[in-house]
Amino acid sequence: MKILKEKKWGINFETVNCPQCDERMSKTRTPDNLRQLLWGGWKCPVCGCEMDKWGKPIDEKQKQQMG
Repeated sequence: MKILKEKKWGINFETVNCPQCDERMSKTRTPDNLRQLLWGGWKCPVCGCEMDKWGKPIDEKQKQQMG
Protein backbone atom coordinates (compact mmCIF):
# COMPACT_ATOMS: atom_id res chain seq x y z
CA MET A 1 0.00 0.00 0.00
CA LYS A 2 1.27 3.47 -0.81
CA ILE A 3 1.36 6.76 1.04
CA LEU A 4 -1.94 8.65 1.15
CA LYS A 5 -1.18 12.40 0.93
CA GLU A 6 2.10 13.36 2.54
CA LYS A 7 0.48 15.98 4.75
CA LYS A 8 -0.43 16.33 8.42
CA TRP A 9 -3.64 14.30 8.01
CA GLY A 10 -2.17 11.69 5.64
CA ILE A 11 -1.49 8.04 6.40
CA ASN A 12 1.92 6.44 5.85
CA PHE A 13 1.94 2.67 5.45
CA GLU A 14 5.60 2.56 4.36
CA THR A 15 8.62 1.74 6.52
CA VAL A 16 10.43 4.82 7.84
CA ASN A 17 14.18 5.17 8.34
CA CYS A 18 15.91 7.82 10.43
CA PRO A 19 16.98 10.75 8.20
CA GLN A 20 20.28 11.10 10.10
CA CYS A 21 21.56 7.56 10.75
CA ASP A 22 19.27 5.46 8.49
CA GLU A 23 18.09 3.26 11.39
CA ARG A 24 14.79 1.53 10.57
CA MET A 25 11.95 2.68 12.82
CA SER A 26 9.66 0.11 14.41
CA LYS A 27 6.15 -0.36 13.00
CA THR A 28 4.85 -0.43 16.56
CA ARG A 29 5.75 2.56 18.67
CA THR A 30 5.15 4.19 22.02
CA PRO A 31 4.70 7.95 21.60
CA ASP A 32 7.20 10.08 23.57
CA ASN A 33 4.94 13.14 23.69
CA LEU A 34 1.51 14.52 22.79
CA ARG A 35 2.63 15.57 19.30
CA GLN A 36 3.69 12.01 18.47
CA LEU A 37 0.47 10.65 19.96
CA LEU A 38 -1.71 12.93 17.82
CA TRP A 39 0.29 13.17 14.58
CA GLY A 40 2.64 10.17 14.56
CA GLY A 41 6.39 10.16 14.33
CA TRP A 42 9.37 8.72 16.14
CA LYS A 43 12.47 9.58 18.11
CA CYS A 44 15.38 7.52 16.83
CA PRO A 45 16.72 5.20 19.57
CA VAL A 46 20.22 5.38 18.05
CA CYS A 47 20.86 9.09 17.38
CA GLY A 48 17.88 10.84 19.06
CA CYS A 49 16.62 12.54 15.89
CA GLU A 50 12.89 13.36 16.04
CA MET A 51 10.98 12.81 12.82
CA ASP A 52 7.41 13.02 11.58
CA LYS A 53 5.40 10.06 10.28
CA TRP A 54 6.97 10.57 6.84
CA GLY A 55 10.55 10.26 8.18
CA LYS A 56 11.35 13.97 7.81
CA PRO A 57 13.31 15.58 10.67
CA ILE A 58 11.39 17.91 12.98
CA ASP A 59 13.19 21.11 14.01
CA GLU A 60 12.57 23.13 17.18
CA LYS A 61 10.22 25.59 15.45
CA GLN A 62 8.03 22.75 14.16
CA LYS A 63 7.98 21.14 17.62
CA GLN A 64 6.56 24.34 19.12
CA GLN A 65 3.96 24.76 16.35
CA MET A 66 2.76 21.16 16.54
CA GLY A 67 2.41 21.10 20.31
